[in-house]
Amino acid sequence: MSIKHRILYAAVSVLCTVGLFAASVTTMNVNSYAVSSSTQYKSGDANHDGKVDIRDAACIAIHCAKGDIGLLPSNADYNSDSKVNIRDAAAIAIHCAKAHGADVSGMLELVNKERAKAGVAPLKINGTLNKLANERAYESIYNFSHKRLSGDGFSAILDEYGIDYSYCGENLAAGNLSAAATVKQFVNSPEHYKNMIDPDFTEIG
Repeated sequence: MSIKHRILYAAVSVLCTVGLFAASVTTMNVNSYAVSSSTQYKSGDANHDGKVDIRDAACIAIHCAKGDIGLLPSNADYNSDSKVNIRDAAAIAIHCAKAHGADVSGMLELVNKERAKAGVAPLKINGTLNKLANERAYESIYNFSHKRLSGDGFSAILDEYGIDYSYCGENLAAGNLSAAATVKQFVNSPEHYKNMIDPDFTEIG
């Protein structure tokens, strides 16, 4: 892009945020336990509610964090490697993100409402930033940090996408099932809120 942008991207996939929170425990350990043959439940249905969704990712990750993975049912092995660990939670979260996507329009509307309250101009959606934010959301499943898996800072991805910018920021959120809950999390975090209402930003993804 030839025009310099002042951009903010919120690297969240709204329907995936519980999974992002859950899978962030990968920084702790990836202990796993061998599992027996599958049960009558679907592969990945860790909470046995008859469906596989982001709540199963959260269920697996919580058990991983507590160190009691052995209490999970054998069918929690979503990626079919005969083990149950945090990678199963990540695989479910990624599947949900790809299947449902992010509530981009809802996020934009709510962020701009907060900016209006602060008396600053609204942000515009940038399609390239949407793609970039989704990629960062997937990366955050494995490392919930403003650093990328390579160890580079978050802004490195802007160069990869060929974005010419003069000012950038990143907001990460986790643990929510809606755009409204995610924006509320941003509002309640001083640094994230500062980014959200910063008058220097003009575009978002």
